[in-house]
Amino acid sequence: MIFKRKFVGIEEFSNLEQKYSKLQRRLFVVEQAVEALLERDTSYLSKFPVFNGQVERRKIFESLIESLDFSVAVETGTNWANTTQYLAQSLMDVPVYSGELVRKSFLIARERLKGFANVTILNCDSRDLIRTIIARPNSKQELPFFYLDAHWYDDLPLEEEIDLICENWESFVIMVDDFKVPHDAGYGWDDYNNGKKLDLDYIGPVTSRHNVHIFFPSAKSEQETGAKRGSVVIARGDGILEKLRRNNQLSEYLKVEY
Repeated sequence: MIFKRKFVGIEEFSNLEQKYSKLQRRLFVVEQAVEALLERDTSYLSKFPVFNGQVERRKIFESLIESLDFSVAVETGTNWANTTQYLAQSLMDVPVYSGELVRKSFLIARERLKGFANVTILNCDSRDLIRTIIARPNSKQELPFFYLDAHWYDDLPLEEEIDLICENWESFVIMVDDFKVPHDAGYGWDDYNNGKKLDLDYIGPVTSRHNVHIFFPSAKSEQETGAKRGSVVIARGDGILEKLRRNNQLSEYLKVEY
């Protein structure tokens, strides 16, 4: 039997290292979450990082809710509900919907946040979650905030998520996690090594088709804390763009035609 040695390139090794590091973080969190839930230690659970432990990301979100009156918040990819709890506490008078496809994660999140009257957590695909929001009475008159973070598996739903939102709301704000920030490689982003990665090339066709505007963090990656994952804000609507353009936490990206 002849064995062939496979050589891994630097870029491929870096991607594998990134995935391994991310998997380690998720395993650590689930171990801690299960232990805390078994002991009913909800105060311990609340210490898990919000928005990947990123202070500058929190500043962006806080600046958005200060300047805009959102009537519903929607999160895809609940995981252990760290960010879900923060959304619920920040928007106490606003319904918060979150969807988690992995049942074990869903059960932990549901148990953790069962005391929040404004939170609904569903065990479903992210696109089905958005369709559930669309079906709400008078949903198209609402101003929704979407936090899109359901892109862990081979099935990448982001383009369809954005398409559903754009087709059903005239005004909205979307924040996408794990997104490549142009000209700042210090921010991490998801690259799936199958021709798909979370960047402007991937979302370009759908954002151009729907005539939306794109904003990136004003803060440089060296100012960020925690996991330092990149993000993008996608928005549309009368009055919304003017407020985002005056927002010191965001910088508008010059649109490129695709």
